[in-house]
Amino acid sequence: MDKINVIYWSTSGNTKEMAESIAKGINEGGKSGEAIDVSEITPDILDELNVFALGCPAMGDEELDSDMDEFVSELEG
Repeated sequence: MDKINVIYWSTSGNTKEMAESIAKGINEGGKSGEAIDVSEITPDILDELNVFALGCPAMGDEELDSDMDEFVSELEG
């Protein structure tokens, strides 16, 4: 069974709650889903996955901020 990681960064807890809800829906749908804070994972782990999701709040002009920005930059590389 393919695992689907929902990787998030959250300041107020709203994005964390959404990521956990998405992971719960994945599990209820018969797949394996897990919500993981971006500070607890490295991009190389995603090499083994067929599917993953990213989520974070946007700041200012819809720009990524904090750990998620670094993580996405590493993924793009």
